[in-house]
Amino acid sequence: MLLHGLFDHILWGRGPGQMVAVVPLLLFMLLGSWLALRGSAKAETAAPALSLFPEPPSIESMSAALRTKDQPLMLHWIVLGSFVTLGLMLVLVTGAVLLGRRIGVDFALADQTDVRAAAPLMLLGAAVLLAFPLAGYLIARASGGQSLLEPALAAALTVALLVALLALAAPIGVLFALAVAPIALGLACGGAWVGLER
Repeated sequence: MLLHGLFDHILWGRGPGQMVAVVPLLLFMLLGSWLALRGSAKAETAAPALSLFPEPPSIESMSAALRTKDQPLMLHWIVLGSFVTLGLMLVLVTGAVLLGRRIGVDFALADQTDVRAAAPLMLLGAAVLLAFPLAGYLIARASGGQSLLEPALAAALTVALLVALLALAAPIGVLFALAVAPIALGLACGGAWVGLER
């Protein structure tokens, strides 16, 4: 309900330049619905078709992976994971700005009333979102844990820090941070799922 309210606010209450922020929300809602429907239906098919990508886990297996398995919550990996995510974000955003300058993207166009703002916002948004699965993978591999809880909490802490910093520096950025927060958390869990020791 909250995601749908945020989706409606961005879509109908903001300028056309910020409509690019609804894309991650829409993708997250569609993916969440598909995973929920896939998890509830017991498919009785034979062997799955060959694919380039591994089959995504069901909601039941993800919720089981979010529970700690006879080990305490490692708070130091949550804090360290948040710093890793922030560091990766800085590196990837810097790389996106350098790439954007090389290919001729005008970052001064990032204005909410201009549709041309979509290109720079998408480039920067993709760089920020790419940091989450990479950090989730690195945290899961480095911690040697068997739970997704630490990478997920590290991603949530990172999003909370970003929202707090953007509230002070650029309040309009809070809207973008809240719009990409669900998909960032999902990407961090996906990256950690790949790096998890099973």
